[in-house]
Amino acid sequence: AYETGLSCFQIIEKLVSDSIWKDDYKKALEIFTMLARLSYLSKEFDQAEKYFSILQKNTKSALDKVTVFELKSAMMVSRNKIIESITLLK
Repeated sequence: AYETGLSCFQIIEKLVSDSIWKDDYKKALEIFTMLARLSYLSKEFDQAEKYFSILQKNTKSALDKVTVFELKSAMMVSRNKIIESITLLK
């Protein structure tokens, strides 16, 4: 199911313009957070890292940044990278 969701969101990603972060920040945040989440749940870890980088570069508020770090930390824990997860959250 995660792979199907990921495919759908990748289509959405192709349809939105590069200016979505300026034009509709909330929608961009939702789309790219879901892309990161679905990538890591589909075990597409390199792809998830790409989306985490995009999110980290574009998030504005501290709360949004925390959400991204929590999600990335969850991915690291799922890969048994506990030390890296702790380091990320410091």
